[in-house]
Amino acid sequence: MKLIAQVYQGWFQRAVRLVPDGTIYELMGRQPDIGTLVTLDLPGLTEPTDEALERWVRTEYAPDEHRNVNELDEDVYRATVLADFLDAANAGAYLATVPHWHGVDALAQFASVFGHALLGEVRAALDTGEDRTAAIAPRVRRFAAVLAIADAPEVLDELARLPHHLEHLLGLEHALARWIASASAVRSGELDALARALPDDAASAGISDEWFRWWWRLARTCTRSTLQRVVGEVLSFADEVCGEELAADAVKEAHRMAERMTTLESARLWAGPPTDLATVAAIDRRPDAHLDAFLAVSHAAHAVAHALKEVAVGSTQADANRRAMRLIADTAVKALLRDR
Repeated sequence: MKLIAQVYQGWFQRAVRLVPDGTIYELMGRQPDIGTLVTLDLPGLTEPTDEALERWVRTEYAPDEHRNVNELDEDVYRATVLADFLDAANAGAYLATVPHWHGVDALAQFASVFGHALLGEVRAALDTGEDRTAAIAPRVRRFAAVLAIADAPEVLDELARLPHHLEHLLGLEHALARWIASASAVRSGELDALARALPDDAASAGISDEWFRWWWRLARTCTRSTLQRVVGEVLSFADEVCGEELAADAVKEAHRMAERMTTLESARLWAGPPTDLATVAAIDRRPDAHLDAFLAVSHAAHAVAHALKEVAVGSTQADANRRAMRLIADTAVKALLRDR
């Protein structure tokens, strides 16, 4: 059985519970961050209860060991990934957390891989005429729930009432194709909120936690390919403001980061909730596509601030930083709004 659990601080180690207010199971290997989700792979567990897990530890997992049944070794838990929400026995309890942990880019990749796999099964059943709706439909329902498709329950209920299984399968084919495409859509609600609250910090963008958190939220509203286009528009704006003379080094570095962004496979930085810049710098400075996007627009903001300071007699650097940050943010939001 596969189960999802949220990480707490136990007596001595990080810990999880199977049920609210249930037994605390301490994680004896790698210590995940508090609040994150882990997936427990427990082959042979019959039900997600404390009593069943205690029996499983004694009889299936470590029958020859004298051990505390409230301790789980690292071989049975790992960081939760989107695919786990498809088949974890208790995934329904955690579906609401998916948008918190995963941006549009991750959801679009998930939809492409697993949605097209389901689509292939539906089309294979249509080709043979075999009635496989009982096996396919529940997984389509869970797939739609992971993507938070608002009308999916009604659509799937209506399809289930159709008189012939081929009609049901054709309806599933159409719904899956639509939902796969919709997974890459910009998160309009979040984008509207960002547009109403542009960053307003006097610090330089490269050291501003407020700017970092705002850009982190914006980057999660779209796919990586869309983000690349947005970064490109931001840099075009910076080029126009700065010309060939002002802040040439910052503009050049911004373009270098934007170019490198297009070649990197990794995008770890945007996988979890935002933190401050100092923490990110301490944890991981390996090449990362989303980090390079952030660095590119931050260099662009720095260049624009320098240009504004040069042309606005009597203005302070703090004023220039704030205005540049807001101009860059506004340019990015407007670029994304056109995709809605």
